[in-house]
Amino acid sequence: MPQPTRILLPWLTLALAVPLHCLAEDPSIDTTIVLVRHAEKDRSNPTDNDPRLTEEGHARAQALVHTLGNAGIDSVYSTPYRRTRDTARPLAKHLGIGLERAPVGNHAKGMAKRIRDRHAGQTVLVVGHSNTTPELARALGIASPPVIEDHVYDQLWVIKLPADTDSAPSLLRLRYGAPTSEEEGEESGEGGASNPAS
Repeated sequence: MPQPTRILLPWLTLALAVPLHCLAEDPSIDTTIVLVRHAEKDRSNPTDNDPRLTEEGHARAQALVHTLGNAGIDSVYSTPYRRTRDTARPLAKHLGIGLERAPVGNHAKGMAKRIRDRHAGQTVLVVGHSNTTPELARALGIASPPVIEDHVYDQLWVIKLPADTDSAPSLLRLRYGAPTSEEEGEESGEGGASNPAS
């Protein structure tokens, strides 16, 4: 497993700090949301609106299992695209839970409300896109989430929603799997909220 993942694990354990699963629905404890963009996608056919993962992408999906497999994840959400489902499915299978559908487009506020209403006190993973991931972070209370460049796939964000609603949410930026070279890809032209195809 790539070195960045091994370095990440102690930090991720501290970041999540989840309680035992039997207490997962306790609304008096913090809610943790882990956000990742889908893994590397096949760019060989520019007209394909629903591309598969590349070999590197499948390796990153397995790195996600290694990173989050023992992190107390209660629910796994993915947008309905092949690349997000294939990124999230290995972890859901490892955990023995179903893969839930996350809305796309201008639905970040609805997804944030679902997390608050249905998953208070739990730890939730949402696999999205380079544009929908910052949008969801903003809807969860992060005022200025970072931009995810089109060639970047290794970011993993941990958002804490304090049970004390008077306290502000926090964002911890981590990385997992093989590092993404900054020399790969090009600037994204897919940043609009109505286009989740990034």
